[in-house]
This record gives sequence, C-alpha cells and structure tokens, in this order.
Amino acid sequence: GWAGGGAGGTATSTQSGQDHMFLSNGGSWPGGGAPGGWGGSNGGVGGNGGTPIIFVGQSINFTGRINVSGGNGANSGANGEGAGGGGGGGYVVLAAENFVNNSGSINVSGGAGGSCAGHGTCGAGGTGGAGWSMSLAIE
Repeated sequence: GWAGGGAGGTATSTQSGQDHMFLSNGGSWPGGGAPGGWGGSNGGVGGNGGTPIIFVGQSINFTGRINVSGGNGANSGANGEGAGGGGGGGYVVLAAENFVNNSGSINVSGGAGGSCAGHGTCGAGGTGGAGWSMSLAIE
C-alpha cells in the first residue's frame, strides 16, 4: 500500500498571548518551531524546527541577516516509503530602547517537505509552518 508523507512541523504562534509564544513547543524555554514528521513505513526523516532568537539591548543596529527557517524533510528512499515533513520556522524578537537601524532581513519560513524522488506508492512530506518576528520598543 501507499506510505503517507510526514506532516510539516508547526511553527510557534503569538495567537495565545506572550507567555504562550515562548513556551509553545512544550519543551524548554524558549521553544522554536516543531520538527517535521517522519514519512510512513520507515520513510524520510522530518526536518528540524527553526530556533528562537531573542535580542534585548539598550540599542540595536540590525543590518544583516537572521535565518531561523525550518529544515527540509528528507526524500523517500524507496517504493512504499513516505517522505519527511519540513520543520516549522522559528521566531525572532528584537527589543531595545533605541533602534539605530532595523533594516536587516529575517527568514522565518517553514522547511520544504521531502519528495517521492521517483518512487512509487509514496506520499510527499508537508511543508513546515512559517514562524514570526517582531521588534519592540522598550521604554
């Protein structure tokens, strides 16, 4: 029979309030995106979840790049094996009294699900959910 692909990992969410956004993965504080699911019938491994990054300072000058995207799921390795799901994206919080520059780029995308790679009776892995980022002015 067919082997299903792994589910994409869930990203963290700000929907349930501030405390939830830091504890959303159920693990140690702070939690990032969830890992992707394994493909069915010993299929491809799921991608890692993106990490959380929190910068708090008196002044922030951010002009670079931050990448907390989820990892890609592994492809199916044989007929009848599902592909792994992509990991959920992490999150970035920048908090400061003064932002000298806040023009940098932040990647919080979920990882891609793995493919069947030409194998039959296989399900492709799901894409991981996107994470989030925010900048906060501290007074």
